[in-house]
Amino acid sequence: MENVFKLVRMAFNVIIFFIALTLLYMMFRQYDSLVRESAESISGDNLMYESVPLETNHYITKGDLISLLMDGLEYDVEIVDASGTYLIISKDYNPSSIDLYPITSEKFEKSYSYHLNGGITKIIFRYITG
Repeated sequence: MENVFKLVRMAFNVIIFFIALTLLYMMFRQYDSLVRESAESISGDNLMYESVPLETNHYITKGDLISLLMDGLEYDVEIVDASGTYLIISKDYNPSSIDLYPITSEKFEKSYSYHLNGGITKIIFRYITG
């Protein structure tokens, strides 16, 4: 009778072991697919990262931003203002269309968005409260 209990206990331990291995395998596949999908989504839009410049003067006033928009744009510009978000494509931009972007905030923080190859994708201006 004691041998039967040992056999049942050993069979139970083997079943638990195989369940644990199955769960480990399923979790690894989920993790692997998550990493693969994340890598594909990052490489899909070629956007690597966004950064704030290290220079101390990475803030810009409303007047400076408007004067920047009056010139031709070299890069795409995204303005995140209290009144809305505006994406200005540099190749389609005409300085006479500045009226389309009602800028209400007084101070902005300047940051850059980069491609995977290191080139600048766009310049981002986010409004600062206070």
